[in-house]
Amino acid sequence: MHQVFKCGVRWIAGAVLVAAMVVAGCSKQPQPVNAEYALPVPIGDALETTGAQGIVPSIGKWMVAPSGQVANWLGQRVDGKEIYEPINVILFDPIAKTAVEAQDRLVAASTAANFLVRSGHSSGYGAIIDGSVYPELPWGPGNAFSDEPFVLSNNHGRIFGPHKLPGGWLFVGAFSREAIAPTQQVKHSYASLNRSRDAFAHRMVTGANYRITSFISLGNAILDQPARGTGDHDGIAILLEATR
Repeated sequence: MHQVFKCGVRWIAGAVLVAAMVVAGCSKQPQPVNAEYALPVPIGDALETTGAQGIVPSIGKWMVAPSGQVANWLGQRVDGKEIYEPINVILFDPIAKTAVEAQDRLVAASTAANFLVRSGHSSGYGAIIDGSVYPELPWGPGNAFSDEPFVLSNNHGRIFGPHKLPGGWLFVGAFSREAIAPTQQVKHSYASLNRSRDAFAHRMVTGANYRITSFISLGNAILDQPARGTGDHDGIAILLEATR
């Protein structure tokens, strides 16, 4: 009985230690895992950095679904094609000193831009920056940055990072516009990629102390494939930089 009691105490102590390590780990800089997703598209040469002032490393062209495949707008089809969800926003924060500060500043900036953390969306996505997979912001199941509640047509997106660079912190994002579709099972339908990207960039400039520094071709507009496409996406990501 004494031995069993000792084992029980050790087990409880071990559980407490593991819990403490988890809590401590959550407060530290996020640690990305190696990219192991089997993406059906090349990602190694996803980005030409010319004109980006040397701050952008190689990034994945697409938002990655929880399955590890390219996110395809909830499987909906437009003109008979599934819609791949491209990375269409890049953000750089040269001011934040830590990853946690960079995340907090980004959430605050998005809130100031009226892209609030709202529920009612799909979640669990990732994106690849410099060979590592980064989870999404905002935190929490079903959350996204959105300019309207999910019961209305809205522009919404997920942002991934931060990735440490010598001059600051890098994030990438995937934004899209959805319309209300009450007769459909999902209740939302794809509306646009470009409109949502442009709306987010405009609000970050006018409401959140960011500036547009470049328009970067990611080569992620699909125009000539019979089974998949990218809707109205033009292959361009807007590069935004925090100014204060």
